[in-house]
Amino acid sequence: IYEPELCFVLVKDGRPVGYVLGTSDTTAFEQWIFDEWFPPLREKYPKPDDATQFDMRTNILKSIHKTEPNPSDVPGYPAHLHIDILPEGQGGGWGLKLMEAFWEKLRSMGVPAVHLGVSKANENAVGFYKHIGYHVISEHDWGYMLGKKLEPGKDATKRLQDRVAFEKLAKTHNLDASASSIFAISEPCLHLASTISRDEDIPVGASKFGGDPDVPLGFEWPYWQNSFLSLLLQVNLSELQALFPTTDLPKTGLLSIFFEHNNDAVFMNPDDQESFQVYYFDKTDSLRRTNSPETPKFQFSYPPCKVEFKISRSFPSPISKVLHNVGMSDWEIDSSYSDLYYGHLELSNPKHQIFGHPFIHQDDDFGIKSQLLSNRISLKNNFVFTDESMSNKRKGAEDWILFFQIDTDTNTQMHWGISEGTLYFVIRKEQLEMHNFTEICLLRQYI
Repeated sequence: IYEPELCFVLVKDGRPVGYVLGTSDTTAFEQWIFDEWFPPLREKYPKPDDATQFDMRTNILKSIHKTEPNPSDVPGYPAHLHIDILPEGQGGGWGLKLMEAFWEKLRSMGVPAVHLGVSKANENAVGFYKHIGYHVISEHDWGYMLGKKLEPGKDATKRLQDRVAFEKLAKTHNLDASASSIFAISEPCLHLASTISRDEDIPVGASKFGGDPDVPLGFEWPYWQNSFLSLLLQVNLSELQALFPTTDLPKTGLLSIFFEHNNDAVFMNPDDQESFQVYYFDKTDSLRRTNSPETPKFQFSYPPCKVEFKISRSFPSPISKVLHNVGMSDWEIDSSYSDLYYGHLELSNPKHQIFGHPFIHQDDDFGIKSQLLSNRISLKNNFVFTDESMSNKRKGAEDWILFFQIDTDTNTQMHWGISEGTLYFVIRKEQLEMHNFTEICLLRQYI
């Protein structure tokens, strides 16, 4: 038996109704079965000849007679798993609990990521995996290879501490049965706090809100509809590494977001996506603090503010659809979980954030809206969200994740609604891993 510690069984009424099992190192596992498991099978089952009609049995027999181990074709995701649950074990969030037990064991072993394969025809499973943090690594005729990054080492220790504290808190809100499942879909994030400052007190290349940007020589100032854009935020990525080393962001460089200050759009129209620009400068030593253009076309600079980063844990808003995957009833979500969330879980104001679950004012349709906008589809007609003729345009909605969340803030003089509002910069997981920041979507919600 290879790595029996990575096998977990779901038991109901004294009989097994589900399991999850796998390996922490796919390459090592393939070598093990090639050296230890296949030799006696090769003696018992002759290799089929090439003329044998293909079927599942023939394919398996051919695989045990290969002359070398199968290579792992999922670099960066060494672990893999298989999960099966009988109908009587489904519902109640047990699949997520099995997954969480498997993830926790991998984290304790220092494994950075895990992958699994799923058929395209199994749409419910694909949706479930994406809701609990898996993303598409590659697409094949048979289906998808999905992957999930884990928090290894000291991050796993911190996560365990957070989980124990959360389960105690959830118990006080009568959510004992759902606590582990809720925590399993929580996500680490970075909370950004602003402090009023002056540009001359903030080093060139440092993270900050507003003020004059730090850009390379010859930088062409972005504009939209004849107005120059204002610096919203710049983030020195090396400042994040000590706090958040497991992200897919580059380890160094500067990410800068520019935005058209007078833009009051709600970003329902694809053309509105041109009202902001995100830049990545890979070398910070060549940047220089650059004054805003002295022209009527430049109307406003947000005041400069220092940024302090704090690692935190984000939970789904009570109106998030993902909560229906953890076995809670609508009543539990509307009462017990809402009390828990708004009383203890939501980030402090202002809710500036990198990654994690967004703080929602209206709805959580970020993925489908971003997918439609990226396909140049206006959101002003409700039929685009449900009509079968638009299904291909909606495909891939689950691949989008929150990148930056910029909240209403009196320090930065950023106001995105009459009283409160938030900007959400959303990116495809694949584009983030490729460090491609040119295909980001912007959404806005307010009350």
